[in-house]
Amino acid sequence: PSVVPARYALGRGIVREVATNAAIPLPLPLCRVLMLDSSSPVIRQWEGARGDRNFRRGPWRFPTGVRQDGIGMCSEQGLISGGSMSGACRTVSYDRLRREVVRLTESHSV
Repeated sequence: PSVVPARYALGRGIVREVATNAAIPLPLPLCRVLMLDSSSPVIRQWEGARGDRNFRRGPWRFPTGVRQDGIGMCSEQGLISGGSMSGACRTVSYDRLRREVVRLTESHSV
């Protein structure tokens, strides 16, 4: 299917609804990988449809005292599949074209 690029108008709010009243009966480990892993096809499709470019993802960070054992040596996939992601957050920055290219940052929290 073709993806319609997002259209922006000066002075108008930008709202992009990802999902409403969605129910997907998938096992939790699969949902975690699809929604948290930056290389998953769901995330790639979502990022491509947004029209943003040059994504840079920070490392997953956890609250003090949670999951400190071996985090630095895990791949993203190993970290997501290896246990609870409760309280985890990461920062993602990207370029977006407005009147000019601007660098934006958002935080993803679990």
